[in-house]
Amino acid sequence: MDLGIISLGLLMLVSVTGVTLDSDAGKAKGVALDNLNKSDKAIKAYDKAIEINPLDSTALKGKKRY
Repeated sequence: MDLGIISLGLLMLVSVTGVTLDSDAGKAKGVALDNLNKSDKAIKAYDKAIEINPLDSTALKGKKRY
């Protein structure tokens, strides 16, 4: 499975719909951006996920990588 294609698809869906209402969506966006080596945008997505759910361990770990 090509994570780059999946990540790009997820980013397109979020961009078109503008939906990032929960920490899971922000976290998924951060992971997708990580997979595409877009660290600045990934950090912003992780920040949004953490803002919504400060205990989101995946978002915290994702941001900690930077």
